[in-house]
Amino acid sequence: MKNIYKEFYPLSEAQTKKLFLNSIFVLDTNVLLNFYRYSTNTVKNYIDALSSIKNKLWLPYQVGHEFHRNRVNEIYNQCKIYNESIKELNLIREKFTNVHRNPFLDEKHIDNLDKIIEELTATKNYFENLPQNDKMLKEIEILFNKRTSTSLLPEELQLIYTEGAKRFKNNVPPGYMDEKQKPEEHRKYGDLIIWKEIIKIAKEKKQNIIFVTSEKKEDWWSVINGKLIGPRPELRREFFQLADRQYYSYQPFRFLELIKKYFDLQLDIETIREVKEVNNSVKTSSVAYSYPVIIESLSVIPAFTKELESFGYDIAVEVYRDDYHEVKVNLPEIPDLKRKFEDRLSSTLIKYPIYLV
Repeated sequence: MKNIYKEFYPLSEAQTKKLFLNSIFVLDTNVLLNFYRYSTNTVKNYIDALSSIKNKLWLPYQVGHEFHRNRVNEIYNQCKIYNESIKELNLIREKFTNVHRNPFLDEKHIDNLDKIIEELTATKNYFENLPQNDKMLKEIEILFNKRTSTSLLPEELQLIYTEGAKRFKNNVPPGYMDEKQKPEEHRKYGDLIIWKEIIKIAKEKKQNIIFVTSEKKEDWWSVINGKLIGPRPELRREFFQLADRQYYSYQPFRFLELIKKYFDLQLDIETIREVKEVNNSVKTSSVAYSYPVIIESLSVIPAFTKELESFGYDIAVEVYRDDYHEVKVNLPEIPDLKRKFEDRLSSTLIKYPIYLV
């Protein structure tokens, strides 16, 4: 029975080791973009580990295209995070440097706070200059030199779009979760294009594929009570039927644990822990939020918008209906970021004749 329904069975220890030693490793777009979210030490250790097994790496064209399209935006997202932290710390500093009322703080603690702000500012400046002098990009170029697919032909893509429309209608993985998040005509098929590319790679090179992704959506994973159990059985079966090879997927931190184990790599536990923490706390997609408001004087909109933008938020104020407007913001799916924005919105609104409905 197990041989007939093998896509439903987890791999044994021996099967996992054999798979790792006899597979091509494909990294998803989000795995590459996450390099801009790690500490310097973790980036170095991660890149060193991948470099030692780079002959087993392969980059689908779609992954490389998405990475290059989103790279600068991801860099500036990190700038915004640092900018917001610096502004918050400066507000705290102002609170404690008022010598005429409580609370009072010893001057040495103010100096320590200044050092923190200075360090954060230096890192923010580093990210601001990164698009023009991106050492990370150079490292990634080296990793995938001569290990990158060429673009699918237009007629191949058109077939994928046609098939994708049918698959998404019936919730056939992968990619159908992107239909609402990415309504653009063809961008919503990005995951399906990657899927078709890795099947093509497996067939051409006659190799198994291990796919490493930070995605946690149900169109890639079997999810039970919020826990990722393993790759979707439908994907494992389809892959075997079309490529006559095995497919399995891992989250980045688990992938690092296993290549450390099977290839005897020098990866410290702190690197793996940080990769896991980033994976658990950061999602690559963003969510649009809208807040209906009444604005008594339209002349204040530019100042109101500029103030929120100074904290790193992507803000737009648009007509909603009749006398109502909407404050719109796109927020990365980072835990607690929505609450922080709403706190900031509330504290900003009281300065203007603008009222939440």
